[in-house]
Parts: sequence; structure tokens; C-alpha cells
Amino acid sequence: MNLNHFSLSEFDCPSLPDSGKNMDINFLHKLDHARDIAGISFKITSGYRTKEHNTKVGGVPNSSHLIGVAADIAVSNGHERYVILSALIEAGFSRIESQKPLFIVTQMTLSKTLFGHTNTVGSTLWKTKKNLKIPK
Repeated sequence: MNLNHFSLSEFDCPSLPDSGKNMDINFLHKLDHARDIAGISFKITSGYRTKEHNTKVGGVPNSSHLIGVAADIAVSNGHERYVILSALIEAGFSRIESQKPLFIVTQMTLSKTLFGHTNTVGSTLWKTKKNLKIPK
């Protein structure tokens, strides 16, 4: 697999060495493209997860991390947050959750018309409007 900016080991679950290979190839190429656009490093804090590790870190039972189509990206300041968010949107990601100090990026294939809202844990969730009910 040819990625310009990432190694598969960056996506390994801490409880399962070499598990980064379980990441979805299309997701990784799209993330690599976003990194090209951003022009700054992405620090991956979570990629593939086993069910046990997902439970341990408080992940939802149907987490996209379990099937290799999600990554958490650490951000350290507002400028970096803006640059990374802009690059993820331009690269075609349609579900981006902002939870300080990181972004959670998940692969979905919907339109690029985005909205943001704050959920019950205080994070901002960016999704497409198509096929979704917008909270009131």
C-alpha cells in the first residue's frame, strides 16, 4: 500500500500489533489526500480498534473504528484545527466530529452540504444534510 504521509502502524490498536492493516484502503487514501491538501502533519491517536479496546476507551458498540473507517486526529491549536477541518472537507469526508483536542473522521458517502451542531457531550458534529434529520 502506497501512502505518502502515513504508515499502517499509526493506525494500530494498542492491544493488537500490526492491526493497522485492517484499515479500509479507500479511507486511508482519502485521509492521505486530506494530508496533502492541509500541508501539515496529522497526528493519529486512534485508528483500528478491537471490540475489547473500543469498550475500554468508551467507544460506541457500532464504532466505525471496528471496521477500519475512522481515525482520531489530534490538534493543538485553532489554526491547525481550521486547516485540518478544511482539508478533510475538501478531500470529501462527510462526517467529522470535533471533540477538543481532536477530530474524529468517519467515512460516509453523502453530499458535501454540511451543517454543524453540538451534541450532548459538547462536541461539534459535522455531517451532510442529505438523508439526515437536522436537530431543532
